[in-house]
Amino acid sequence: MTQGIYVCIGNSDDKLSQEDWHLFFNHVRVLIERHASQVYGVWHSLPAERWQNACFGFAVERSEKIEFIKMRLAEIGAQYHQDWISWVAGPTEQITTGE
Repeated sequence: MTQGIYVCIGNSDDKLSQEDWHLFFNHVRVLIERHASQVYGVWHSLPAERWQNACFGFAVERSEKIEFIKMRLAEIGAQYHQDWISWVAGPTEQITTGE
């Protein structure tokens, strides 16, 4: 079964410099792009906002991929001194429109 997943990262505690935020964001982005079966989108805070945040929406079809992505996210988060990364997952449901 395909899992729809949203991963959110942030720098609201200002632990990361702009360069480190860029590297952290890109490590997460590349991980997701390489291992997701489909990427729905990537959203982030506006450049002039006080806090930096990003959300990645994607699908994964195999449970071993899910566990691998979670493990790597934990490693990447630790590398960038992050306390946590948000993970929201559930089965993907298609709503028919009657068309």
